[in-house]
Amino acid sequence: MNIEKLNKLREKFKLRNIKARYIDTLEDTKLCTLNIIPSSCTIGIGHSVILQRIDTTNSLLERENK
Repeated sequence: MNIEKLNKLREKFKLRNIKARYIDTLEDTKLCTLNIIPSSCTIGIGHSVILQRIDTTNSLLERENK
């Protein structure tokens, strides 16, 4: 993806107090997601296609996220 577009998008998120990051691979995305979310948290996922593709939902459930 174009770095200039990424930086503009990141700035738009920042204006709304949302932290954003670009991750190169789906596997790295899964690892980052699992590292960010504490196992003690209750989470809502919805029907995210990306989270389903990288099997994050099952990984969160296996470690007892609710």
